Amino acid sequence: MFFVGGLVLVEVVGYIWHRTAEHLGLVGDGIRYRHWVHHELDYPTDNLRPKNVVKYKSAGSWSWYVLALSVIGLAFILLPIRDAVPLTIGGALYAYFVVNYFHEAFHVDNHWLNRFEWFKRLVKLHDIHHWAACNYGIVFFGMDRLLGTLREETPTQKEEIFPGLSL
Repeated sequence: MFFVGGLVLVEVVGYIWHRTAEHLGLVGDGIRYRHWVHHELDYPTDNLRPKNVVKYKSAGSWSWYVLALSVIGLAFILLPIRDAVPLTIGGALYAYFVVNYFHEAFHVDNHWLNRFEWFKRLVKLHDIHHWAACNYGIVFFGMDRLLGTLREETPTQKEEIFPGLSL
């Protein structure tokens, strides 16, 4: 049960962090700037999947590791060890092997998963995130649906997704 809870925890905390810290700058512009680089320089809307590039260029955001360690620490403080261990193992495995893998796959041209319609739908939702202030779920968009930030249609022009960021 707590192992599965780790997956849910990653989705909830990831959504909140992605939206508030990386886009709205709740903890300052340093973290937000690194994410801006991912959106505007590494993978701009006119080049979300660079041709002939097999390796994904990581966003390199150290803040996700600090966040993960903080959540793990809280789990061990607030929960009995028998619950904290499966929660953190489930969350860590999910974050590393699912969230990281899928996000990389979204930015790789002709990824092998593109043969599946469900994957193409996830790619589209992620692409829309690069166009507009929505779809913060990174991989799965349940939190966006729940909190009203899910968009399924690509805007006709790029919208402001880093409000107030001074470069």
